[in-house]
Amino acid sequence: MNLVFCQSPVNQQLIDEFKKVSGKTGLLFRIAEVAIAEPNGIIEQVIFPVVSRQTLKNLVAEYKATSTAYRRRVHNVVRASFAGHYRRMIPQLLEFVIDERDQIYFAQALA
Repeated sequence: MNLVFCQSPVNQQLIDEFKKVSGKTGLLFRIAEVAIAEPNGIIEQVIFPVVSRQTLKNLVAEYKATSTAYRRRVHNVVRASFAGHYRRMIPQLLEFVIDERDQIYFAQALA
């Protein structure tokens, strides 16, 4: 199992959610401007007319796709994949180690 295999499902999920938002600085400026102008206003009446709800959702999805959240999701997928793989192999590994140990012990006893 390699990292590329684990990244693939995470990448596909993020691609489905991801829409690049252009002009992030301008959006932030416009949101800050209306928030300062009407600090007690209702978000739906103050901010959404300036920046749509969908644009904000796209902005959040873009951040999640380019931040540590992405690396954390890939790490969790990798960890889960390897944990299941090695859990199945433990009995075989223990059997091999015990056989090797016994062979060494008996070889020393015979010498």
